[in-house]
Amino acid sequence: MLSDYRMFCVSVRGASHIQEGTPKEDAAGKAIFDHGMIGVVSDGHGDARCMRSSLGSDYTVRIATCCLARWLDGQRPAEAQGEKEPEAKREERISGKQDEAASGGAEGLPADEGESGAQGGTDPFSRPEGSDDREENESGEKDDTEPGVQPPEEEEAAEDPWSDESIMRLCREITGKWKKAVTAHFSEHPLTEEEIRAAGNLYPVYAEGRRIPHIYGATLLAAVMTDEKMLLIQKGDGHAVFIYEDGSFDHEVIPWDKRCELNFTTSLCDEDSQDTFQCAVVDMCRRPAIAAVVLASDGMEDCFSDMEAADVFVGQTAYFGAREGVEDLEDYLESELSVRSDRASRDDISMVGWIDP
Repeated sequence: MLSDYRMFCVSVRGASHIQEGTPKEDAAGKAIFDHGMIGVVSDGHGDARCMRSSLGSDYTVRIATCCLARWLDGQRPAEAQGEKEPEAKREERISGKQDEAASGGAEGLPADEGESGAQGGTDPFSRPEGSDDREENESGEKDDTEPGVQPPEEEEAAEDPWSDESIMRLCREITGKWKKAVTAHFSEHPLTEEEIRAAGNLYPVYAEGRRIPHIYGATLLAAVMTDEKMLLIQKGDGHAVFIYEDGSFDHEVIPWDKRCELNFTTSLCDEDSQDTFQCAVVDMCRRPAIAAVVLASDGMEDCFSDMEAADVFVGQTAYFGAREGVEDLEDYLESELSVRSDRASRDDISMVGWIDP
């Protein structure tokens, strides 16, 4: 049952970033509702030419959490869906503003400006000033329905939200909103002299208004847990690890993107990112039962010599959380991950997880 699980969320600044005085490029968040839980991890690219990746990862967590929360709303019990909820309250609930921040902003929604070094900017959900308020339909044409006038309702069979088509539409929504957000931010915040120098041979490309999302490049690893199922989506590197009650581990729940090799990763900023997500749906009633799920950026795995050693640490993390509680676990990980970053990966490390005590 969903109520059996407890969530933790930790994101620490890497030793190399502390030494060089550069911002944390990871971001992580969680959002907890009565009908589901959401966890998101994002890793900004370390390439100097992606000089705003810290902001890109913050936007990733914020936008992915909001999109997943709206998708999760479709999983609510029918009697709950029928209840009329004030729009302002609904938006507040979905954005997580009622809860205290796990990583500096609202629960699961990092602030636009904070430890990560994000520069702040345009709300990704607001419509740019002067834009056409009409929405495009699937063929790309403008919908000329007058504002406030509802088109005739057509009876359609309810789509299964867990279907491949629905999940792919969700991934495209996340990607589209993210690219719109970072492009809007760039239009209001041109490159500084320092950023122009960092852009190197890509500056002429950026100056022409091309490949702007690359400046904000970031990965995405996210999951939504409900009573019946768990959805996982991924764009880029990082790992999802499942621990079952019989003590076994599973690292292959999400199919690995073979294009992520060595220092190369796929990204939300890729031109084809909206159509190339790795996704999986897990039956929460399967046996053996799921004892813990951990989502981690690649900075965690890079702290260990091999996956077996990383598994030992993940297993210890789950055991500690089950025994001591998630608040003590988060305090422990804040310290432990900082030490491991200093001694090994030197990178930011983010972990989000579910533990069944």
